[in-house]
Amino acid sequence: MIPALGDFLAANTDITVKVVYAMAAQRLRETGCDVLITLGADTSDGVGCERLFSRVNRPVASPRYLERRGRIGTPDEIAAADLLHDETTRHWQHWLTKAGLSHQPLSGPIFQDFNLLATAAIAGHGVALCPVEVCRREIENGDLIVLSDIAVLEDESYFLISKVSRQKAASAFCAWFKAVVNPVAG
Repeated sequence: MIPALGDFLAANTDITVKVVYAMAAQRLRETGCDVLITLGADTSDGVGCERLFSRVNRPVASPRYLERRGRIGTPDEIAAADLLHDETTRHWQHWLTKAGLSHQPLSGPIFQDFNLLATAAIAGHGVALCPVEVCRREIENGDLIVLSDIAVLEDESYFLISKVSRQKAASAFCAWFKAVVNPVAG
């Protein structure tokens, strides 16, 4: 969203946008926002909730890291790499299990915020499990390379949430955001 936000602001000079960080468990009414883009649905009364895309996470690394580290492609090679963690090592443990590898103590930095994790991966600090749709632009630009088809968190999704009776500005933002997320449909 952030790289494309300038286009929205240029086309909607009468709309003020305030971007705030919402936790995944928060609901629209708790935030005081007009629009919420978050992990998980909000089924509260008076709230519209549209699924945007899956949270499917796959291992990714930057070309810079791969140049320094060498080829990484097999589950064993990924497990031996410098792993970067989002909030906990739990997702990497799940990935290792799906890859047929035994549980092992995992090291590597843990980032409290996904944006910090993604920045670390792009900077070449290691291999991260990232939602491929959230990182689609970075993958398309070659800033991140998907290392495996083995995925975790396939059953979770990101949602666009707003009041059913939303204001004109919120409607404009929602329409723009859906077009940015899915340009083929928009």
